[in-house]
Amino acid sequence: MLKTFPRLTRDHQCEIVVIGGGITGALIADELSKHGHHVVVLERRDVGWGSSAASTALLQYEIDTHMTALAERYGEADAVRAYRACAEAIGELESLAAGLGNVDFERQQSLYYASNEEDVASLKEELALRQTHGFEAEWLEREAILAEYGFVAPGAILTQLAASVDPLPYGVSTVYQGG
Repeated sequence: MLKTFPRLTRDHQCEIVVIGGGITGALIADELSKHGHHVVVLERRDVGWGSSAASTALLQYEIDTHMTALAERYGEADAVRAYRACAEAIGELESLAAGLGNVDFERQQSLYYASNEEDVASLKEELALRQTHGFEAEWLEREAILAEYGFVAPGAILTQLAASVDPLPYGVSTVYQGG
């Protein structure tokens, strides 16, 4: 349920200001508050109606850059650390959602499919690196994708570690609307 918050009409003393009252701002403010900081969140629109409201609400540990590409650029250890941090965040968000109550959080699968035959080799390389470092994932062939998901793709990585969450119920205690 969306909340409305008062406009900031006076000076307010705080230790940290978070600009933006969407899911990211709320999570940052929550974490900082847990560590004893006095935090105020500023939002110029209604809370949660920016990109949070437009979100697909899908949480995946896979980031926009393949682990193999990160390993080439920054080293394998740092690439694995980045992916592992994202994987751990799903469980942390699940715990946070459970603690808040009435948050629609559901575990999901994630399917990352090759758009064409030329993408298959790089996705298989990505899968191998993930498996080497303990990420549970499996390869699906064209027939399995068609049978299970109803579309044609030359291959795909299937992972069990994903979730969906409604980002709007996450709230913060002190938000001021700005103009």
